[in-house]
Amino acid sequence: MPLSELRTTSPLICCQYSHKNADTLLGGCYNGLLNLYDVRKGPAPVRKSAVEVSHYDPVYDVVWLQSKTGTECASVSSDGRLLFWDVRNLSEFTDECVLTDGGKDEQKTLGGTSLEWMQEAGPTKFLVGTEHGLIVSCTKRPKKQVEIGAWFGTED
Repeated sequence: MPLSELRTTSPLICCQYSHKNADTLLGGCYNGLLNLYDVRKGPAPVRKSAVEVSHYDPVYDVVWLQSKTGTECASVSSDGRLLFWDVRNLSEFTDECVLTDGGKDEQKTLGGTSLEWMQEAGPTKFLVGTEHGLIVSCTKRPKKQVEIGAWFGTED
């Protein structure tokens, strides 16, 4: 018998506890939305991302970021976007990176399936695994646009 449950209108694909508050969870849904849960307040989400600014495909991974407020996170989806959020305001994302293959002639968008961020590896570095088997290295610096720095698994 489960101790608790999380309710959602679309199946949860991924879910992560906050590092700063063990009662807070962030879930990525099959319909592209993010759900924020506070288990002290029950099984329903306390906030959801707005449909207009959310992912167009399922959210395959979410991570909490190290920040002073403990409210910043990132999500990745097979729609080819890495989105950055502040969970205090899920009506808009704070930054966006379109995952591309870096082609010189015609760049192709890559669907993201996994996301890794670790403070120890560098607070601005993100690794995104893609549906095509490539790993994309992204850098997010304060007050600058997110940049793709390297691709791993390419033959070039």
